[in-house]
Amino acid sequence: IGKNTNANIVNVYPNPVNDIAVLNVFVSAAENISFRVSAASGKVVLDKISMNALEGLNKKLIDMRGMRAGVYYIKISVRNISRTVSVIKANN
Repeated sequence: IGKNTNANIVNVYPNPVNDIAVLNVFVSAAENISFRVSAASGKVVLDKISMNALEGLNKKLIDMRGMRAGVYYIKISVRNISRTVSVIKANN
């Protein structure tokens, strides 16, 4: 997330992930944040995930249990600005 927004990704863990990825997002003011998960192929596998983040540190859990092993990209959007982070889904 860029400097002109109130949100920053703190981290994504565990990485690699087996079941649940945890996104820590810090916001300096209350924001609506949306998330979209895509496979390395570009296919969107989870969409329309959102949260009303409060000022400070917020956690969002992304359930990846039904996904195949591989690289995934999580796009985090605040207003019209977004940032994408990668996460590796390990074999279960």
